[in-house]
Amino acid sequence: FVEKLQAAMEKQLVLGDGFAEGVSQGPLINKSQYNKVCSMVESAVSAGAKVVMGGAPSPVSPLHYQPTILTEVTDNMTLFQEEIFGPVVSLAKFRTEQEALDIANDCRTGLASYFYSNDVAQCWRVGKRLETGSGGDQ
Repeated sequence: FVEKLQAAMEKQLVLGDGFAEGVSQGPLINKSQYNKVCSMVESAVSAGAKVVMGGAPSPVSPLHYQPTILTEVTDNMTLFQEEIFGPVVSLAKFRTEQEALDIANDCRTGLASYFYSNDVAQCWRVGKRLETGSGGDQ
């Protein structure tokens, strides 16, 4: 999964002016948000998260951050507990479907959730139990 996600991100995400043709990722909204993203990623990495891709500011502009994938994310990390509002995918492992639902639903905000499975019945079952503003399954 991680390798396919990375390949898709590398192929599809183009940083630049959000109004420019062909750009799919513009800058963060302001310096405060940029600093928050930098801090949350740095804190997670210091606590043991592994950077698969990105994980640093982008040279494109002072408000761009590299598309990032972090693995080995744990529930004590700020980016696990709070929405980052930046180009960061945080991946945490789980053992059972119920554990995944418990993790996903233990969130104060939960603007969106996504669930991926080859089992269509599982997608429907999990999708109905996700407590989120919007959701998607594949």
